[in-house]
Amino acid sequence: MKSSLIRFAIILFVFLSGCGTKEEPTAQEIAEAQLKETPAYKDYSADANTAFLIEVKERLKAPSGADFPWDDLPKEVTTKGVKLSDMSPYLRKVIKEARKLKKENAVRVYQKDSYVDADNSFGAKIRQRYLGTFIIYTEFGYTKSFVEFY
Repeated sequence: MKSSLIRFAIILFVFLSGCGTKEEPTAQEIAEAQLKETPAYKDYSADANTAFLIEVKERLKAPSGADFPWDDLPKEVTTKGVKLSDMSPYLRKVIKEARKLKKENAVRVYQKDSYVDADNSFGAKIRQRYLGTFIIYTEFGYTKSFVEFY
């Protein structure tokens, strides 16, 4: 009686422990999860925005009183199909290198067309528009940012 009760308990334990296991992920699911975690798929718009703010503030006469619109983040722009002659010299160099290595998708470009309200040298608050371009080559982790006032 006691041995049959022990056997029953063991069989019940084995059965119940096997019921709650979840299936192992497939190789495809593992690969997709790893791809999503790589820096190439990260959204770098906040990094680009910070780079633009720093660069704009460095050029202002009174950076402490500068007012930026906080509701607009840089947008990612694609470089596929764009002629090299239409790009800035630095971006042209990076894209040529990426195309040579067949890793064009490792180059991410963000742009922001915005403005800053800041005091000029006479103390008057003026609005200055700027176009910022942020380039990150995720394969090697280097970045470059440009800000042009217009």
